[in-house]
Amino acid sequence: MNSIVNGKHPFIHGTPSPTKLTLLSLMQMSEIEREQILAERREQHQKLLDKMNLERLLKAQRRDQNSPEDDRVSSAAKRAFRC
Repeated sequence: MNSIVNGKHPFIHGTPSPTKLTLLSLMQMSEIEREQILAERREQHQKLLDKMNLERLLKAQRRDQNSPEDDRVSSAAKRAFRC
């Protein structure tokens, strides 16, 4: 049975891609090990979503700052009004 060594699971940190996990290797892990892998993937996914959202907000902010001074209505409000 595979075990976590020094806080690192060999299937996650020892291979170039976590997609190489096979059903057999997953079934050989304990439920706790599988749940740890899922938690790590959820955390990575959430970090990616947070980064994308932040970049989107910064882009919108820059766009609003570059708009003419007399145009005080935000882009979001304009989009909502058009619909």
